[in-house]
Amino acid sequence: MMPKYMQDTMMLGADYYETDAEVASLLAEGRVPIGIGENTKIKDCIIDKNARIGKNVVIANSAVRVIHDNSLINLPP
Repeated sequence: MMPKYMQDTMMLGADYYETDAEVASLLAEGRVPIGIGENTKIKDCIIDKNARIGKNVVIANSAVRVIHDNSLINLPP
């Protein structure tokens, strides 16, 4: 399911698809399948390919600039 809110988005998709069985297995293990989870809100972002963003996640950046950068996420100023 696509999130209800995205803005100024460039999204690059995925190199492969996960089957329904693979998605069910990932969810049963508490892991996140490829894509964007339900009720996720994203504002000023570019999402690279093969992204895994879980349910109820908020990623926003425009007026308030918080720099966060590690191997899993990059929110530049």
